[in-house]
Amino acid sequence: MEIYSLSSSERINKNVKEMMDEMIQNYPRIIIFDPKVKMKKERE
Repeated sequence: MEIYSLSSSERINKNVKEMMDEMIQNYPRIIIFDPKVKMKKERE
C-alpha cells in the first residue's frame, strides 16, 4: 500500500484526514474545527 512510502507524519495526517472526512460524512452539521460554531449549531 502507498501508506508505507509516506513519512510517519504524512501517514498520521492522512489517517486524521480520513477520520475527519468520515466524521463530516456522518455528522455533516457539526463543525469540528470550531467548538463555538459547533455549540451554536447544536443550540439552533
